[in-house]
Amino acid sequence: MTQTTELDHGADRSPTEDPVLIVSIDSHISPLFPQLREYCPAKYVAQFDEWANGWLSLWTDRNWFGENSPISAQWNFPFTPEVKERTQALVDRAGAGVYDPQARLRDMSADGISCELVYHTAFTPEIFPFQEGTVMGPDARELEAVGIRMYNRWLADFIGASDGRLLGAAYLPIWDVDACVEEVTLAKQNGLHCLNFPAPRRTYPDYNDPMFEPFWAACADLEMPLTTHGGAGDMPPYSGKEAWALYSSDLFYYSRRGFQYMVWAGVFERYPKLRLAFTEQRCNWVLDTLADLDSVYYSRFQDFSKLIPRPPSEYFRENCYLGVSFMSRFEAESAEAIGVDKLMWGSDYPHFEGTWLYTEESMRNTFAGLPEDNIRRMLGLNAIELFNLDRAALEKVAAKVGPSMATINTPLEKIPDIPGLAFRTRGTWS
Repeated sequence: MTQTTELDHGADRSPTEDPVLIVSIDSHISPLFPQLREYCPAKYVAQFDEWANGWLSLWTDRNWFGENSPISAQWNFPFTPEVKERTQALVDRAGAGVYDPQARLRDMSADGISCELVYHTAFTPEIFPFQEGTVMGPDARELEAVGIRMYNRWLADFIGASDGRLLGAAYLPIWDVDACVEEVTLAKQNGLHCLNFPAPRRTYPDYNDPMFEPFWAACADLEMPLTTHGGAGDMPPYSGKEAWALYSSDLFYYSRRGFQYMVWAGVFERYPKLRLAFTEQRCNWVLDTLADLDSVYYSRFQDFSKLIPRPPSEYFRENCYLGVSFMSRFEAESAEAIGVDKLMWGSDYPHFEGTWLYTEESMRNTFAGLPEDNIRRMLGLNAIELFNLDRAALEKVAAKVGPSMATINTPLEKIPDIPGLAFRTRGTWS
């Protein structure tokens, strides 16, 4: 294979025979603050302006991982120059793709993607409105809830302009169950497809608390899946030269703890239609984790069948999905053991660790030679089932933009020289 650069990619595709329908279940957006301001209630406009201007004043440049970024200053993580450079290059290349639906569809089509689910945070300074931790004072939770409603309303309009090719994950004021139920209902009415379900934190009620019953019921009744994105949860404030290593080691454990609270509390037993997806958390942890939870269930020292009538692994396999962003070869090869009907692929656009601009190469490296039915399931059909999408409509899109199965089944001869994680050969990071 001839060595390519990112700038060689992006030309319009010609219609293909035997196209593969690709649904990315992990990508990112960052609406501009003036866009969000249009959705701000008049009562809070002055506070939003003050908050937005104050936050942007902390940035002397727009590089998320640069020395002058308040994000890097807060985390104190020693990012390598290639991460800083590629992050900025991808953000610059995406441009309006992180806040304009037509620009986004352009990038999706060039990458062979028919449909994708979007989360906030595209590594630009425009963070979530009134984001937790950036608002102080007694009205902090009130403003955070206002920001959530602003974003969800903007998101509904953003995906509404995409002819069904963009999927929206609504955010939740998880500390207020009644407000959550209202937000779930509005999200369904406004055409959003799932809920961004926060990982457990000490500042939120625990998910085994009976207070969440109305929320579980609303999600199940309205068939709104819960999706927990990696990088969240109640992680400690890391410090020292070991900070990045500690963060990387802990990251996904904290992100996936919600399942344990829900399964032991019998949530999936009471609401068998409820669905929970873990996004950008890899999949190599699943079998060992389920074995450990089942070991607890079958313990000789306590009878946990009084809590739930079946072992945790059965609920996981019936109710849970795995959004394996930038899926590696060894993860795709493990699909049969984990459950090929549960794994979904994501590009993580426009993040530096994702596949954007090397999506075709990454897919060839990951999937070439595997059973074609498995490839189609992981690249799109599982997501269509989870989010109840219009398969026939998306197949028409795939006929125009999707790669052929023959292309994906062509082995990759040379790995691109990029810091993305789709080409890793061991574990989570390398």
